Amino acid sequence: MATMNKITEVLAAIKTLYPYYGKETGVEQTVRLWHTVLFPYDDEEVEKALYLCLQSCKYPPSPADISEAVRSFRESSEPTPEELWSEYSEALLKAARLVSCFNYTAVDENGLTQGQNARNKCNEIFESLSPDVKRYIGSYGEFVRRGLENFYGESSKHERERFVRRMSQLKESALYRDRDMLSYRNSAESLGYYD
Repeated sequence: MATMNKITEVLAAIKTLYPYYGKETGVEQTVRLWHTVLFPYDDEEVEKALYLCLQSCKYPPSPADISEAVRSFRESSEPTPEELWSEYSEALLKAARLVSCFNYTAVDENGLTQGQNARNKCNEIFESLSPDVKRYIGSYGEFVRRGLENFYGESSKHERERFVRRMSQLKESALYRDRDMLSYRNSAESLGYYD
């Protein structure tokens, strides 16, 4: 979340480049207003967005310009539903191969059974998945269960459609979460909880 110190630094940078910017308003009032708008974003995101805006804006950037820049580079850095589907389906195929080894009892060089090594490897695969894919699956147990299912042909097509639809819903819920966070912040400020 953007701090008041970061907002003050941002405004100082803008003032350095545009000396007449904000002469009519008080510094404290301007910092509070900018903080209210940029609160949902991290300090690093706000700073990066400021520099992007300074490179492209003909006039001093507004909080809306910075918000737009943050949303823009967030969207461009996020994997597409197709990329997430590829990650998910590859992980399930690996899990399917490993799940078939869970009951092996031969001992490997590391002192664990082949079954335990397969379980450990399957868990590593699950833990390495992106947060959105893990959220879609739900848990490691569900990942193993899906690895046991036949994931080919017609069922794969239906699963892909369901997956892409769910990824869109997750992205939408993240946008609502940011909006709700800003709404909560505005309500708390109006009640005097933030100084």
